Amino acid sequence: MTPADWKRRSRQPKNTFYYGAGELFDVAAAYAFHIAQAQACLDGNKRTGAAVMIEFLAINGWRLEMRDDETLGRWFEAVIEGRMSEAELADAMWPFVRGIS
Repeated sequence: MTPADWKRRSRQPKNTFYYGAGELFDVAAAYAFHIAQAQACLDGNKRTGAAVMIEFLAINGWRLEMRDDETLGRWFEAVIEGRMSEAELADAMWPFVRGIS
């Protein structure tokens, strides 16, 4: 991946928000999806995507509550393998997201 590829992918969440009328969860999914798929690091792309998604939600007053890490891992395996789209990732989050009190 070239620096130009990374730059293009890192802009996708902004495009989702501004041009795609994306909601908060759509933008969180865009960060996670594009970071994981960019394969910019030698290792840890899925973990980095998940961490950014979780942190983005937290900064905006939400948390992801899951009983196990396996569900999150399955999501990111599906993203990398092309079995889960960005929109499907956003939809999958809904049942697990809670407001921070």
